[in-house]
Amino acid sequence: MFGFNVKHWNLSKKTELFVRLGFVAPRILKKINHARNILEYEYTLPSEAQVEEALDLAVLFVNSACRYLDLFIHEFSIGNFTERVDSFHFRKELTFRYDEENKFYIFRDWIDVTPENEGLGGG
Repeated sequence: MFGFNVKHWNLSKKTELFVRLGFVAPRILKKINHARNILEYEYTLPSEAQVEEALDLAVLFVNSACRYLDLFIHEFSIGNFTERVDSFHFRKELTFRYDEENKFYIFRDWIDVTPENEGLGGG
């Protein structure tokens, strides 16, 4: 999720991340998690109203996340401000690029970057 490996995180750690990212209030997550636990561990079916509420909340979350994802930059560089080469590069920099087609991130380090070339790349 957004570059975080949350597969083995508990709900409180995931909730803390969501709050830091500004997506959703923890009360909503706790409510959804409680309903999921009842379904998963007590085998009690939710009411029609609970299902509709869960779907509404899911739609709200997806819509709020899309607002941030639409602004996501697929490639950027970081480095020391004093070593800025141009508007996008630094003499020594780390570049981060998201490969949309293959769904993975590429991280590279560079030294001796000039406006004419990308410098010597690392791994």
